[in-house]
Amino acid sequence: MKHIHLATIPFGLGVLSLGIQIVLIRLLLEIFHGNELSIGWALAVWLLGTSTGSFILARYLKKTILWKRIFLIVLPIIIVNYLLIKFIPSLFQIIPGVIPPFNQLVPISLIVILPTSLLCGVLFPFATEYISLSEHHKRPKNIVKVYIWESVGSLVAALALNFILFHQLNSFQIVSLFVLTFLIPFILARNHRFLIIMMCLFCVILIIFSPQILHLINKSLYSPYNVIIDKDTPYGNIKLLESNDQVVSLNQGIIVYSSPDPFSSEVKTLIPLLSHEEPHVVLIAGGNLKDFLPYLIKISSVKSIVFLEKDPFMIEYQKKFIPFDSYPGNLQLNFVIDDVRNYLRKTRKSFDVVILNQPEPSTLSLNRLYSKEFYQLIKKHLNKGGLLFFSIESSENYINEFLAQYINLLSNTLRLSFQYIYIIPGAQNYFLASESTAFIHNLSKWSNRLHRYQVVPDYLSDSYFNFRLSTERLQSFSEQLDNWPVSEINTDYNLKGYLYYFRIWSKVFAGNIQIFFELKQRFRIVMVLVVLLILLFLKVFLRKRSRENLLFKLFLVGFISLALEIVILLEYQIYFGTLYTGIAIIFGFFMLGLAFGAHWHGSKTLLKIFKGPIKIVNIGFTTLCIILIFFIVLERQIALSVSVYFFLQWIFIPVIIFTTGILTGKYFSIITYSVFQQNYHTFSGLTYGVDLAGGVVSALLTSIFLIPLFGISGSLIIIFILTLFLFW
Repeated sequence: MKHIHLATIPFGLGVLSLGIQIVLIRLLLEIFHGNELSIGWALAVWLLGTSTGSFILARYLKKTILWKRIFLIVLPIIIVNYLLIKFIPSLFQIIPGVIPPFNQLVPISLIVILPTSLLCGVLFPFATEYISLSEHHKRPKNIVKVYIWESVGSLVAALALNFILFHQLNSFQIVSLFVLTFLIPFILARNHRFLIIMMCLFCVILIIFSPQILHLINKSLYSPYNVIIDKDTPYGNIKLLESNDQVVSLNQGIIVYSSPDPFSSEVKTLIPLLSHEEPHVVLIAGGNLKDFLPYLIKISSVKSIVFLEKDPFMIEYQKKFIPFDSYPGNLQLNFVIDDVRNYLRKTRKSFDVVILNQPEPSTLSLNRLYSKEFYQLIKKHLNKGGLLFFSIESSENYINEFLAQYINLLSNTLRLSFQYIYIIPGAQNYFLASESTAFIHNLSKWSNRLHRYQVVPDYLSDSYFNFRLSTERLQSFSEQLDNWPVSEINTDYNLKGYLYYFRIWSKVFAGNIQIFFELKQRFRIVMVLVVLLILLFLKVFLRKRSRENLLFKLFLVGFISLALEIVILLEYQIYFGTLYTGIAIIFGFFMLGLAFGAHWHGSKTLLKIFKGPIKIVNIGFTTLCIILIFFIVLERQIALSVSVYFFLQWIFIPVIIFTTGILTGKYFSIITYSVFQQNYHTFSGLTYGVDLAGGVVSALLTSIFLIPLFGISGSLIIIFILTLFLFW
């Protein structure tokens, strides 16, 4: 063991820890349909596991014969853990495409995350104790070195995931590759060399044959459906299920479309197109273009169609089934690989009709497609008389309180950008919005519109459409909405669309969660004040206890840094809608900042100005909160400006997350040296465990309390208040 190079073990640990962490988070997101709250839970459980493993479990294992052989159990634990995750839907009877009850998040996240996180936590003090036996008298220095090299390994894993692995390999191959990377340095060890070589060969076999293994697992899990495609992309997991010539497309567990679906295809094309006086240029964001096109070409005025899809894999898949030769030669069909907001921000094109075929705001990424900022962006790209069309799931006749408030919220938000809003009620509510009343007149003359284009619909016949728009139905619908009025609107940062949708879903699938949510909403200010009073009491109690006070501050820094990391992750999702491509980079820059901060001694000028490194870190965290709050105040300018948008993605967010890492790493280094100076025999995992414990509490409170109840801006204000405790 002593012959292994100083950097290889912690470097491999960093590659393993961050790589597996990101893969597990993506798998958990797939189970919970991309709901970003599950990221907070996943981080909380991961940090709980690593903290417990580092501070508690490692102490026990150190007394056993397993301690010096702990690396031998990495392969079986992680592979078994991964296979267990794949069978979670079956174990918890989760139906594909149906959102699981949110109260299942706790047990599922524990099963998915905890085994591997406990192991990675144990490996930190293991690496510290055995990285270099000849330097045993330099334990604080070794702890910081492990911290630095683990962070460097994490950065390498993040870059590899983002730019290579997510494009080329499936999740099982990625997990096997990271385990292999961790094990290779131990081949240099004198003991167990043959066993380690065999483990490495087994990892190679898993990498080669994992597609066949996953196919067998899917065949068992999704019967009677046949999984014809299971593809991990930088944008998430895509599954295509087939049964009796019916194909269902799932993206992160959410049903994107089912094909063939003639009713939906006819409704979502004919209603918006026939409502417009004479549509020429149409933008379609998402959905199944293959099924839409037969209806689109019936409207002879349509000359240009732009179809948007941010995942290139889905574009290429749909192209295979579109018979281009059978469509009019004068019809321009443009495929664009981009996020719809990104595209509208960059393009100069204007449209007569914009059709949004997107799931409802069940995630922050989807919430941004139902916000004030997005509607303003669409309005900017509509020609005179242009209209916007989208739909939501509803109820044929009865509308309860939460559904009515949800519909009113969307209507309120639309009215900030469009003067005229029309909702066609039914099992699905169809929203139409425009600056002109012409579309309302066209809806009332449905028979004339069909005759003009010589369209004979299969479902939207004169009689059916008149029933949907009958005076009695519209009046009943309006009265039910009036019973539950709301004055709020949905923006990128207050997340009201997401919250109102969450209320409907939790009422149906988890009533106890809904009651808990309502109580939190009612007493949210009181709860914040109670937490601040507890912190105040602890500060007073620990003020004269030097060691405990230092550890408390480290706990608080762990809390603040993780809260900022979650906020930045969610801001990235809101701005760019591509968290799956950005999560590895954000984690990587944070880990790079940790390494730099732990190693950085600070310039003499800064130390003199701020009177020590602790003051620099304290002021740094406070300043970061202020900067982030300032950018949220400018949300409208950010949403519409191409240059600011580019600056945010490639400069601002990487710098902010890197700086957060620097401040956290520096604080960890300072506290570690201080604690070990006071007591040399302190356990190696103490400061690492305390730092992670702060992150555990932060991930839980930020994801289930701060973000849902206070939004992004309110959460930042509370985090800013917490930074003030560092100065005391």
